[in-house]
Amino acid sequence: MAIHNLTLRMFFSRLSRLSGDVPGRSMRRILTLACCWTTLAILNIPTFTLAQDTTAPDLIDRIDSQLDIKPFGPDFQWGLVGYHIAFPSYRLQPADLERMARAGVEWLNIDFAWRDIEPAPGQFTFDYYDMIVQEAQRHGLHILGRIGNGFAAFRPTTPDWAQHLDDQAYNVALQKYAEATVSRYKDRIEQYALENEANLAEGQAQRGQRRTGVWTQERVVSVWKVLSDTIRRIDPDDLIVLSLSDAPALQPWLDAAAAGEVSYDRIGFQSYVCGFIPAQQCRTALLPKITSAIQLSGKDVVMLETGFCPSSDLYSAEKQADYVQTMVKTLRHMPVKGVFFYEYLESPDEPTEGGRHCGFVQNDRTPKPAWLRLQEMLKRYKHVP
Repeated sequence: MAIHNLTLRMFFSRLSRLSGDVPGRSMRRILTLACCWTTLAILNIPTFTLAQDTTAPDLIDRIDSQLDIKPFGPDFQWGLVGYHIAFPSYRLQPADLERMARAGVEWLNIDFAWRDIEPAPGQFTFDYYDMIVQEAQRHGLHILGRIGNGFAAFRPTTPDWAQHLDDQAYNVALQKYAEATVSRYKDRIEQYALENEANLAEGQAQRGQRRTGVWTQERVVSVWKVLSDTIRRIDPDDLIVLSLSDAPALQPWLDAAAAGEVSYDRIGFQSYVCGFIPAQQCRTALLPKITSAIQLSGKDVVMLETGFCPSSDLYSAEKQADYVQTMVKTLRHMPVKGVFFYEYLESPDEPTEGGRHCGFVQNDRTPKPAWLRLQEMLKRYKHVP
């Protein structure tokens, strides 16, 4: 055993002396500690030397550290949302991609925004995305490209000229943009996500977050199919992720995707469920949704977007950092293939106070606590060959 019998005898001797005058909560903590310590001995987990004046909370933290040391698997995707909405302040520079790679990030979720790529019908410009793809390859970063994203209201991603097209004309134009994008980056983009949690489109429209046209379930499926068919035809080796919010019931949407013959390989959950709760409660909230999605679809699940947007003393930058750690600890025990944290940069262009502060790095590139915490989590949990 890794823990010597003498040390165990000393511990339980001390425990017996304390048992008569320790308050109930402390006693429960000490008993929990005893069970954990004994488990460590039985499992032969490497342990530490216990100083004479170590308190129970300190020791519990150190036991947690020992138990959590196992990294994620080699195929787990550690990612950041790098560019989502086509605001100028979100634009990445080459130094940003170098910085993310140096921090240990492996994947970038990049929105190939139609508004950027085709500002006028048939006039395509890829300069910005050429830079991103080139710099990502230079620094060993993989890209998951989001394609589509039909927002047309206060966070527009579709071009102005496309916002008044009828459904059929919109899908024709969408296909041309998708063809141009996928063709240009064939064999350089490994994965694409279809749209942006389009299963929320009807509810978002009621809150003023309008998309181009009226996005019924039938309309969403038609957009998904245009995009997935284009990717399969041009770059068939790419993995396709179906972007879904984890909020509504999933089965009707998965059934509709199957009925519409939408081809995809993974479900990409976008979830903001775990803002103020410990990892165990977070796991309790997420696990049924993830296992249900796997069972209903027969596909793997990746956390395509998850984050915490500080906007007050309650929603503080420190709590955002805690959120990162909570989510990492939660996902260690979940059947997911990766996580993309929302998001790299803050943006003063966002229309809401909370939206302006979702980034892990301020717009002047000053790191926030969440950026430092993410680096700690990557050093601790990322698989090293």
